[in-house]
Amino acid sequence: MNQKYLDLLPFELAYYDIYLDGYDPLKTIRDFWTHYSIYECHEHIKDVYESFVMKCDYIDVTDQNKKYEFFIVLLRLMIAYFMVHYRKIKIDDLKFLFADSSDTIDTDFMIRKRIHEFFDRVNKQF
Repeated sequence: MNQKYLDLLPFELAYYDIYLDGYDPLKTIRDFWTHYSIYECHEHIKDVYESFVMKCDYIDVTDQNKKYEFFIVLLRLMIAYFMVHYRKIKIDDLKFLFADSSDTIDTDFMIRKRIHEFFDRVNKQF
């Protein structure tokens, strides 16, 4: 198989996993948030975006493989959230273990909220 198409195969297979016996979208969601923090998601997406915008010639192969793996897992996460929504699966009562502690997540949200409020006030003045 052509290498170009071989790289796309995991992305295609992510769409077909939902038909496997025992597919559990909640397990996919739990596994993702157990493994990745919101900060890691932000960094991976930002790095890929910057590499496209900056058109960087230097490619760290191990880093590139991590990002490739991340985007496949991210695609599986989005499909799992879609299946939860489509099948109307109750997710509210489900307990999740997160890669970060609740305190870290709360602190990050509070800091980002303050930054948003600051720039919102500045924007309203002009």
